[in-house]
Amino acid sequence: MDEKDCWVDNVMIERFWWSWKYEAVYLKAYETPQEAKLEIR
Repeated sequence: MDEKDCWVDNVMIERFWWSWKYEAVYLKAYETPQEAKLEIR
C-alpha cells in the first residue's frame, strides 16, 4: 500500500464492509451485545 493509487485495490472490499455494517448493524437496534452477536452470525 505504499504506491500511489493503491487505494483502488481495496475499493470493492471496503464497499462490501460498509454495506454490511450499514445493513446488519446500523439499521437494527440490538438490545444487548450478545443479541447482536447471535443475529450477525
